[in-house]
Parts: sequence; structure tokens; C-alpha cells
Amino acid sequence: MSHYFNERELEDQPLHLTDEQIKSPYQVLERLCADFSLAEVRQNLFESVKVCMTGETDIFRNNNKRAQAFNWYIRAQAALEAVFVMVKDRQSGNDRRFEVV
Repeated sequence: MSHYFNERELEDQPLHLTDEQIKSPYQVLERLCADFSLAEVRQNLFESVKVCMTGETDIFRNNNKRAQAFNWYIRAQAALEAVFVMVKDRQSGNDRRFEVV
């Protein structure tokens, strides 16, 4: 388990963003999209999950932990795809507000 879970004040706070990035999180998303293609992000995410699932890490020998990791992978991939859609829309001048469904 991550050491962040042991420190309540860090639990739901950004840990890797500067104050400027917290004020303007789009710059982080735009940088991600500029530095990597969506295909590269998918591949890197897949490789990370593959290493966890096929490696010798004890935690992933548990079927439930593997299922949780795979579920996280699917949701993280969808979230990253949404980031790319949002950034592309903003860069094209179509900074639309997305519907809540």
C-alpha cells in the first residue's frame, strides 16, 4: 500500500502539481497531449499494467487484486482518452462544456 494512504492530509490532494498547475490544470493536460500521442499513452499504460500482472509482485497473485488492477486500467485509459478529447476541443477553440449523463 502506498505511504500516501497513511497520511490523511495527503490522501485527496494533488502531490505532483505546482501551485501554478493547480490554478491552471489545463496546462498539465495540454503538456501531456503535446509530449505524447494518445497511442503512446495507451501503450505506456498497458506496459505498466502488464508488468504488474505478469511480474513476481506478490500483491497481484491475488485474483481480486488483479481484477481491481485491470478495472483501474480500463478506467484510467478512458480518463486519459477524455483528457485528449478535452484538450483537442480547447485547442480548436471549441471549449465546450460537457454534458453530465
